[in-house]
Amino acid sequence: MAAVLQRITEAAKDLVGARSAALGVIGDDGRVRELVQVGAGAATPATFVRRPLGRGVSGSLGVAIRSRETVFGHLQLRSNRGEGFTAEDEDLLLALAATAGVAVENARLHEESARREAWLQASADISGVLLSPGGDRDPLQLIVNVTRLLADADVATLVLPVDDPGLLRVAVAAGDGEAELRGMVYPLPDTLVALALDTGRGVRVGALEQQQGYTVHLSEVVEVGPVMAVPLVGAAGPHGAIMLGRRAGRRNFTTADQDMAEAFANHAALARELVEARANHQRLAVLEDRDRIARDLHDHVIQRLFATGLSVQSLALQTDDPVAAARLERVVSDLDKTTEQVRTTIFQLQAGESGDPGLRTAVLAVVSQVATTLRSVPSVRFTGPVETLIHGSVIGEIEAVTREGLTNVAKHAGASRVSLEVSAAAGWLSLRIADDGVGLQDSRRSSGLDNLRHRAASLGGSSLIEDRPEGGTMLTWTIPIPD
Repeated sequence: MAAVLQRITEAAKDLVGARSAALGVIGDDGRVRELVQVGAGAATPATFVRRPLGRGVSGSLGVAIRSRETVFGHLQLRSNRGEGFTAEDEDLLLALAATAGVAVENARLHEESARREAWLQASADISGVLLSPGGDRDPLQLIVNVTRLLADADVATLVLPVDDPGLLRVAVAAGDGEAELRGMVYPLPDTLVALALDTGRGVRVGALEQQQGYTVHLSEVVEVGPVMAVPLVGAAGPHGAIMLGRRAGRRNFTTADQDMAEAFANHAALARELVEARANHQRLAVLEDRDRIARDLHDHVIQRLFATGLSVQSLALQTDDPVAAARLERVVSDLDKTTEQVRTTIFQLQAGESGDPGLRTAVLAVVSQVATTLRSVPSVRFTGPVETLIHGSVIGEIEAVTREGLTNVAKHAGASRVSLEVSAAAGWLSLRIADDGVGLQDSRRSSGLDNLRHRAASLGGSSLIEDRPEGGTMLTWTIPIPD
């Protein structure tokens, strides 16, 4: 573009024999975006007139550079002759201006096309970096760096909401004042970022003094003039914004700048969401593997260890050799320790990466504690999203119900097999404990059952124990899943 403007200005000066010529390119805001001067006494940005001067005004001549209905700029010349320019000079300059308008439009389109290609290439590069496994580059910092360079900004920041909904935090910064800006926390209301997040569109301001209604955090560190806020809009809506600023006195951001920055930011936001989704999927796969391993350990390994221990203990009781009996008792003790170690491993697997107890871990811990009082280790099953829906004090209630229910079975049922199931479906959580014992003929179980009914009723649920057709009892304890 600069070379085209220079040739047009030189050609205009030579065409009419002017003393000086100046060509000012007008931006979207009507201000001079670029100014090219040739000859003696050329205009400066302060003295350049932003409209055609006509002929004979103080020895000056000015024409608009336009293509169709769009005015790109103004060409102004000063005469070498005291009498000024002639009508022929004006006709020649008008003809040159018509040709120059086409040339400027083509140059601008070519320049914009090149910039769009650069933005598209940057989007592809960002996606490649974000999606490549094992990358060690900070994706947010990379997004900000690229956006600042392509938008020709002096400073850029990426701001994200914090836990307090009324605050924003500068996650990363690049350019002027980046060290001071990084980590800054400031109020969200009445900011350009808030406007961009609310509308989901970019916001441009030519100069801060022109927009007193909104604050810009960049101005606290850098003397910015033109600024632009671009939201990061992903599939779930805006979840952050990029703030761009140019030093005071520099040209404004254009509509093309905004369009390209928006497209890039949205592309980067979607790529980042895809990375997070992939990471969540991988994390879920790990948790599912842990859950499967834990179930296999519980349902197979512990059951076999427990059965083997009972067999060895039976042999120890039957033998008349005290030495052999002592050895067999030590084997039983070792099996018990091994069983406890396996249970500990199960709890760690069920706790997941965070180490938080969770419903599964809490229930399994109770089962492990009470299992020593039962004839066999209970089988445990979880169905539905119990781990994601049940939190807080409800877990404590379920722990208590599990302990009470299994203890009742151990004391009164005389059962050889016990199963426990926790399920979540259709807004309800159910805990079922089934045994193959003697049934409800023992009235001593009533106090424990009253406790279970009271706990369920306090949470808006119910507790029911009944005989099973195949023998034994079934406890069904149900409560609504809290919001």
